[in-house]
Amino acid sequence: MTRRYILEQFDDKYIATIGVKVSKKSIAMEFDDGPLRLNMMIFDILGQRDFRTVRRMYLEGADGAMVVGDLTRIETIGGIETFWIPELEKIVGEIPVVLVGNKHDMSNESSEGVSLIRTIAGIIRAPDRLTSAKTGENVEGAFVALAHLLMEKHQEEGRRKEPLTPIENLVHAADAIMKHFCESQDNPDVAIEICSAIFKEVGFDIEKPTKESLVKAIDLLAEQEMGDLDEATMKRHKEERLRIVNSVG
Repeated sequence: MTRRYILEQFDDKYIATIGVKVSKKSIAMEFDDGPLRLNMMIFDILGQRDFRTVRRMYLEGADGAMVVGDLTRIETIGGIETFWIPELEKIVGEIPVVLVGNKHDMSNESSEGVSLIRTIAGIIRAPDRLTSAKTGENVEGAFVALAHLLMEKHQEEGRRKEPLTPIENLVHAADAIMKHFCESQDNPDVAIEICSAIFKEVGFDIEKPTKESLVKAIDLLAEQEMGDLDEATMKRHKEERLRIVNSVG
């Protein structure tokens, strides 16, 4: 199913191997506060129960999960409730979950598998999606459903956080801007090098910092993001960094 979503391909000869397949997918979404882009790192782990060490290693730190059962094999649907959900809760606690019944092309709405997955979804209060990796039916919809749950969780956690420490001076503002940029990048080590070069280019001096140099740095950081992010996200990042500068008393 991941292969279908990432590459828009299907291979019925695909055989899971010991380990995990890692993919990345970027999703553009609309929220109340504007468009957002979510970069999802997808760890496709084994559906077998024997490889406990590998499974735990890749489940730890997960922000959300898509638990997939085969609608033509009722035992895999039952295993969602009896094994996989308890296993997730044991390792990572409560995280957003989407239940997926795959091979919908080989089943129908009145099948035992469809009925059971919807019952389980109701019990654990999770959304369910019926998909077909073969035809592509609703595969993207399942991932989008999980993406929305992840963003809702992120926004809720943001509302619960303590107010940010006030930005007392321009040096602190520079630090906050660099942190903001690095958090939006895939490689923090490369990101900090980019920040260092840009702040040097604009002549930012920690002994005599100026708002003008910070604004120039923000402009250059936005240009740096232009090729990687959509225009709406890039503009939002720029506005957030400008607010940091303007918050300095």
